[in-house]
Amino acid sequence: MAGSGIASDGTSVYFIDGNGSFTPTLNAQGFPVDGNLANTFMKMSLAPNLRIVDHFATVNNVTQAANDEDFGSGGPLLLPDQTMAGGTVKHLAVGASKDNKIYVVDPDSMGKYNPNVNGNWQTLVGTRRAASGLGCVRQRRGCTYGGLESLPITNAMLATTAASRTPTTFPYPGTTPAISANGAANGIV
Repeated sequence: MAGSGIASDGTSVYFIDGNGSFTPTLNAQGFPVDGNLANTFMKMSLAPNLRIVDHFATVNNVTQAANDEDFGSGGPLLLPDQTMAGGTVKHLAVGASKDNKIYVVDPDSMGKYNPNVNGNWQTLVGTRRAASGLGCVRQRRGCTYGGLESLPITNAMLATTAASRTPTTFPYPGTTPAISANGAANGIV
């Protein structure tokens, strides 16, 4: 996770594993038959014992790992509860990959692995921009050679264009900011 920490909602912990072995053959519960979950966004139960209870792997997981475009190039970010237009409350978590994609997952049902389609809540492609205007070189929360960006959230969907961007750019390895809040109030980066 490029030096980023794990995230917790008080009941579970969330992390994103980088390059390694991922087995696309799944058991009846939707997990790799041999337990290999590299390049995967995972939810781990804390009680009664530590165990992976859900995960999300991209449709191109094996290719990402082989091309060093791994999903685990940054840490997870849990968002405050989001309300959809109809009033439904969504729990969301965010992770980014080196291939300039941002993946939003629903921690209540992360999407697991499907060889045909991503099962996550939302995928943003090419949203992040480096100072040159090109896509990010290696993702963290801020692009390598780019700034830290703010993406507004409306109706539980992240905007595809940044509302603001720091004037400071960050050379390799990029930036790994700490983000915290007291529930949905007093957010700080």
